[in-house]
Amino acid sequence: MTTKNSPAEWPTLTVPVALIDRSPLNPRSHWQGLDSLGDSLRQGQVQPLIVRRSPVAAGRYELVDGERRWRAAQAAGIAELVARCADIDDAEVYRIIFATGGESGAAPLNPLDLAAGLAAARDRLRLSIEQLAKRFELSLRYVHRLLPLLQLPAELRTAVAEGEVAVKVAERVARLPERLRAEVAGRVLTGGIAGGTMTTAEAMAYMEREVWRDLAAARFDVQSADLVPAAGPCVRKGAGRVAFESSCPHWAGNMIEKTNAPHRCMNPECFEAKSAAAREQLLAKHTGPGRRALEAEENAAAFPRGERGLSFKSEFVALNEPVPRDLLKADVGRAPKWAEILKEGAGGEGLAIEVCVGVDQSGRVVELIDRELAIAAVKEEEAEILATRVARAAGVKTGASVRAEEVREKEIGEKQARAREKREAASEAWIVERMAAVVEGGTLGLASERLWRAMAHSALAALGTAEARWLAKQMGRRGEDGPTELAHDVDALGAPAAAALTMAALATPVLLADGPKGTWARRWEQVGEEGGAA
Repeated sequence: MTTKNSPAEWPTLTVPVALIDRSPLNPRSHWQGLDSLGDSLRQGQVQPLIVRRSPVAAGRYELVDGERRWRAAQAAGIAELVARCADIDDAEVYRIIFATGGESGAAPLNPLDLAAGLAAARDRLRLSIEQLAKRFELSLRYVHRLLPLLQLPAELRTAVAEGEVAVKVAERVARLPERLRAEVAGRVLTGGIAGGTMTTAEAMAYMEREVWRDLAAARFDVQSADLVPAAGPCVRKGAGRVAFESSCPHWAGNMIEKTNAPHRCMNPECFEAKSAAAREQLLAKHTGPGRRALEAEENAAAFPRGERGLSFKSEFVALNEPVPRDLLKADVGRAPKWAEILKEGAGGEGLAIEVCVGVDQSGRVVELIDRELAIAAVKEEEAEILATRVARAAGVKTGASVRAEEVREKEIGEKQARAREKREAASEAWIVERMAAVVEGGTLGLASERLWRAMAHSALAALGTAEARWLAKQMGRRGEDGPTELAHDVDALGAPAAAALTMAALATPVLLADGPKGTWARRWEQVGEEGGAA
């Protein structure tokens, strides 16, 4: 018989504690604070128990709600308790248990106990998950989130019940495939400091780094149901402001507790299967005679997860990458790519090297060839294919073109030499012109003889010994005369001669370094004769 009245309307009676039995339908497995509750019961019972007449033992009662008070009374030696009693069926017992022990109840069950109770009610009452949620007025999503917790390994369930592992960690482990679930649970329980249990932050970081997969970075259509038909789509477009929603139990958005990263796949095996299916579809468009697609293991080794591009340990080289310079037989300015060399043989014939096609971390198709075969082709000494091909790929001239280039370089050198001589001659002409103007005494406006003598002294004093002796020789004096000997007769010179000597002394270091000495010496003699400096 089932009563439709609420327990508050049931008749109250005093029941001996010894006649009350624990209900086999109650999933609660942990009780705290029994000693303090026993002391409170000695002062007087405030809340009655809820019981039903036992369906298996006449004259006894089955406890529906209030097990902590019942256990505390036994421990405290209390003989009787007040209870409300009615004849109710199993469905009503479950309803009361879930109402008081649910997430918003007065004495909430821990998630593992609640999940066990829901599973038991589903099996005992033969209900679907949808009927279970509706029957006991629970959110369908909440029920879907709870039930996977029962799949946790026993050691992890115990750790959750004892508070060593957070429920948010347990839920994420529960949603992994069975094989991976045991492995990850073991890591969570032993991967912490000194081999202990991981903290919540450590466990979440570990799963984020090594277990979960980011659907936003997936290289396949996450809404496609055809890649792995048995799995269905990862997500589908949500309604209203919801970007995505999913019925997949491995979608991180279907967590009991909210997550900051809901767009994650918690089934890496399924994720990799869909990635492989999408990769096969893509590679099928790029394979043919002489071209094969890499196997999944080969592709994973060539393009490791978490890295960019081809692994440096790979047995392949990419055709779009440059050839290492230590393998080149030609001195080139730009290293050619493997494709420029190996796709074009002598006489226009291609080399017989199988091309492998893979997909890198960004989903881009990459053409590869075996590293050893490629290097063997590059190091071929007899065929003289490589040097010509490398030179052509890199833009280097060979044969007659090289000789023509040498002639051109010689012509350029001669042209530059003539230009340099022209600039030097122009410089000499300017110096001679300035000196002639001084000697003639017109264009520069001659100053006093004393000023020009002082300038000549200063110019001669700045000369080095070698420069002074060279200048003395050009003036017809002894080759051993230095700056002192040249300056000895300066005071006897007139203004034009002193000016000419000043200009000559200033120009000497430049002409000795750059100019043709013979040409300048003849110019000096001519000017010197005109100015009386010699």
